[in-house]
Amino acid sequence: MAKKHGNPNGVKYSKTVTKAVSNWKYNKDILNSVESAKELRKEINRVFHAANRRLQNIENSGAFSPAANAVNEYLSGDTVSQFNKFSKFSTAGKDWNEIKRDYAAAIEFLKKPTSTSTGAKQFENDVRQRLKLTPKQFEHIKGLINDGGGVMEYGNLMALIPSDPTKVADFFKDATTDIADEIENAAANGNGLDALKAALQTDVATDAMSGFSPEFLTKIDLLDSLD
Repeated sequence: MAKKHGNPNGVKYSKTVTKAVSNWKYNKDILNSVESAKELRKEINRVFHAANRRLQNIENSGAFSPAANAVNEYLSGDTVSQFNKFSKFSTAGKDWNEIKRDYAAAIEFLKKPTSTSTGAKQFENDVRQRLKLTPKQFEHIKGLINDGGGVMEYGNLMALIPSDPTKVADFFKDATTDIADEIENAAANGNGLDALKAALQTDVATDAMSGFSPEFLTKIDLLDSLD
């Protein structure tokens, strides 16, 4: 079996996954630019294409991905993404600052282990085993989460599950919320490298005190890459 890597307090991801996400770095020229340029747009389109491909792969796999859910939440008000199934990230109809915000959000997404379908499956397996759920029980709960089931619904349908189904649902929702906050921070500060680094440093300090943090080591690598 492949050796697992990641935060000792969180999900252990394979070396293949950690390598795939560690390759994505912020382009300082894009973050510090004040206007569009051909070479910058080319790099942004490359990043958007990669993010869109990962989102599609996750959807096709059916795996639960906090990173993909967080991106969908971030893009929930984006008209273009709502009507374009295969290109959630797009430059269409946006000014340069909006494009830069989306670029920062896309990079932050690509650096998450669960932005890959393999990482999402490893997240599922790790958490399912820790919560002592059978594959069938896990699929039921995942379906309820994706469908927005309420507390009463969880209680009625999942009464036989050893773990409290409401707590299980909250666990997954909290994982999505944590990543959504990181993506929002990156996007909000995407117009300046110093502000972005300060926001990420705050996230790292918070993660160091939290029990569950799969992205901790990834963000340390990001901070190092910005120096």
